Amino acid sequence: MDRLPGLAAYFLASAMSKLPQILCGGLLLGLGLGLLANGLWQLAAPFEYRASARLDLVPAAALTNSFANIEDAADLLPQEMEVLRSEKILDRVAAQLDLRHIWSKPSPSQSKLTTGEIMIRLRRQMDLRMAADGYVIDLGFISHDPKEAARLANATAEAYEQYLSEVLKKQAAIDIQQFEKDRDRVKLKQAAFQTTAIQLQASLHVPETQTESNASATFQPYWAAKHEAEKYTNILALLEQKIAAEKLAATQPPPPTQLLITPAETPQQPCWPDRRLGAGMAGGGLMLTLLGYWYRKRSGRTPLPPAATPVCRPAGC
Repeated sequence: MDRLPGLAAYFLASAMSKLPQILCGGLLLGLGLGLLANGLWQLAAPFEYRASARLDLVPAAALTNSFANIEDAADLLPQEMEVLRSEKILDRVAAQLDLRHIWSKPSPSQSKLTTGEIMIRLRRQMDLRMAADGYVIDLGFISHDPKEAARLANATAEAYEQYLSEVLKKQAAIDIQQFEKDRDRVKLKQAAFQTTAIQLQASLHVPETQTESNASATFQPYWAAKHEAEKYTNILALLEQKIAAEKLAATQPPPPTQLLITPAETPQQPCWPDRRLGAGMAGGGLMLTLLGYWYRKRSGRTPLPPAATPVCRPAGC
């Protein structure tokens, strides 16, 4: 009984002295198991392929609202990448490739994929990147099937080009309406100045043979009104030409979108996983796991204390 406090103190001191070894062993064991699991996952996971199409937006020559008054690629590219992720683009891709049928659930008792499920899957497989060289978007798709990845990238690029073409057509109609409103306002101003010039000519009795160069100051209001009427007549002629040109363009095929597309090719090499990296991680994780286990096992052994030597007392041993 007298030895119990001494034994407790001995084991506590022994445990505290081995605490660094215990922590180091646990850290190595956890790190090794993590690397081992990650390496085995990469060794067992199926290959994924990435196909990408190159979209050069050429904003200096673009005519759509999307590119209007945008000169910085840092502003333009994120905006257009959101357009590529939107349903107005992905709906076209799903319809063109018939993804509802291709991606239908394997069980015949279940219905085909819904539109929302197709959109989620397309966005999950889409991999958009901003290229370093100017106004360029790297439109990528990742899939276990390399041919599917290329089809998705090219279909999305084509759908985006169709969308821009439709935006151009709508913009042309809006421009015609705006030009017509401007023409009506100019007509009113032209008629007002013409009326003012006629009234001033009658009230001031301006001779018909008089020219502006030899006119006195009394007739200057008449000449000023006449010049304004001529100015608005010229503006009206320009607006009529623009309206005629826009209406003619509306009857023609869709105008070019100024979008330069480099189609995606079927990838030959997978982008993930890296089998060599997986094997290295699994091997390193196994070594760290064994090393951590050895540290933990070594630090867990606590030798018994030496037997106490009997002490002689005055009354005897």
